[in-house]
Amino acid sequence: MKKTMIRKTLAFITLLTVLMLSATCFAEGEVPAYVAAEGNLLINLSFEEIQDPALFEGDVFPGWTYETDAVSWSVLFSDGPGYTGNIAGATWCGDVFNFSVLQTIELAEAGTYKASVWVALGEATFGDSELRIKDAEGNVVVFAALPAVENNTNSEYQIIELYDVALEAGVYTFELFVPCTAVGNNSFFRIDEAFLGLQ
Repeated sequence: MKKTMIRKTLAFITLLTVLMLSATCFAEGEVPAYVAAEGNLLINLSFEEIQDPALFEGDVFPGWTYETDAVSWSVLFSDGPGYTGNIAGATWCGDVFNFSVLQTIELAEAGTYKASVWVALGEATFGDSELRIKDAEGNVVVFAALPAVENNTNSEYQIIELYDVALEAGVYTFELFVPCTAVGNNSFFRIDEAFLGLQ
């Protein structure tokens, strides 16, 4: 599902949230200095670096984009606490939603890879939250999931992991997919510390 016009109309609100939570903001055309964990092929893996969403099609985080079918306010914004650092990627919505956080990467070599991401879910009902690796055509190559949870009360970070993933060289998409199936007291989720690299 494509990004909706909600993203553009709320870009200014999102930017204000971002500026309150972080002192680093990149203007259009600037290249942020990414600092990746050893062996991690993803950029801005901990969501600590931000940019002006009004200049980047509503995307707050360099390297990352999102997709949602939410009909009310729902964007990817900067929030805390993170699993590490001060900042995490986050969303909140007053209605049910399907939400994906994505980064496209080109693998230079074939090999056996591993992937992981830390996720915190809010007080709502969620379907299976999935870490997916997709090929250049958008097909899911492999995925792992956190089980669905009804009326969630555990907002601690949990890890989703993939091991022994055989990938050829080429373009892939790292995706976290989170479905909120029933609204609760605080229908949010946070994403932090994403990893994709050779095993």
